[in-house]
Parts: sequence; structure tokens; C-alpha cells
Amino acid sequence: MGLDERLSYLRKQKGVTIEQLSDRSGVPLSTVKKICAGITANPNLETVKMLAKALNCRLDDLDDESAQNQESLSRDEQQLIDGYRELSAQGKEYIRQTMSMAKNTYKKRISSTDMEAGT
Repeated sequence: MGLDERLSYLRKQKGVTIEQLSDRSGVPLSTVKKICAGITANPNLETVKMLAKALNCRLDDLDDESAQNQESLSRDEQQLIDGYRELSAQGKEYIRQTMSMAKNTYKKRISSTDMEAGT
């Protein structure tokens, strides 16, 4: 999957038009159109960083190798990751703490169930 396809996927997932991507990123519309059409296959790193920031995603999300790993995520997993990335630093910390507490609670329940079953 090329950069053009990854940008298209992320734009559609987030409901962002090419024009909005240009406005949000500060990358000229003509440049964004060329990248999205696959005409410019290897834009400079600064341009890609600006596009990633405008889409609220990591630079890795636009990288071919990382994109291949991402394709193996289920739809639910990807939605969780996308939602997490949209949070503020404080929101992310809250989610990490909540996840840790939930995981510990789950482990305790599993352990007590195993003990009750005699395993």
C-alpha cells in the first residue's frame, strides 16, 4: 500500500476531504492532490509530518511497513487505537490507569475462579 492509499484510508476513516487536509496541514492543495493521486510518491519528510499531524496520526501510520502491521489489527482494535490517539495527554494517562486497574481485576477474577475449580 503506497502513501497515496494510506492517506486516502486515513482521510476517509476520519472524514477529512483533500481540501480540509490541505487547510489543516498547511501543505498546498496542489501538493496534497499530487500525493493523494500517487503522482508524488516520495514527498519530503516535513510534508509527511505536516500531513500526519493534520490527520492526528503518527508518522509511522503513513509508513508502508507500519501500515502492513496495522492491517493485521481488528476493526475494534483500530477504533480503540484511533480513539486513544485523539485524547489529550491527561486523557491518555487516565486510560492507561483504567486499563491497568481493569487488567488487575480481571487477573484476580481468573485466579479466584481457577482456585474455586481446584486447578
